[in-house]
Amino acid sequence: MEICCLTDASVKAHLGEAITSKMRSDMQAEGADKSDIEKRASLSLRRLNEAPLVIVLCRDITAVRVDSPEETIMGIQSTALTGLQLLLAAHAEGLGSNWICWPLYAQEATRTALELTETWEPQAMYFLGYQLNLQSQKS
Repeated sequence: MEICCLTDASVKAHLGEAITSKMRSDMQAEGADKSDIEKRASLSLRRLNEAPLVIVLCRDITAVRVDSPEETIMGIQSTALTGLQLLLAAHAEGLGSNWICWPLYAQEATRTALELTETWEPQAMYFLGYQLNLQSQKS
């Protein structure tokens, strides 16, 4: 498994543009309304750009035998379980976190935007940051 940690605003913006470009083309192909497409893309970009830390988990496809569907599934499940542990660890440290599946829908766009090797298969993205206590801010 490989992990990409993103904090640089320009890298996150580049990744966001690549992923939302794929999202836009997929939604257009499905016949979605243009305003709905732009609303969703805008929200997605805002979420990505506002996250202090973005982590992309990738499955290393060379870590298993190519001819073994069971090992492929095991690699995918291992990546997912690592993501769960990441979310639990973030919570234990007082961080807010969120799992996003965008890389699954835009693997090539993610790989290209982050200049990942062909053997790294993007699986999931996580947004992490400190949670705001909105109740204490209202007082």
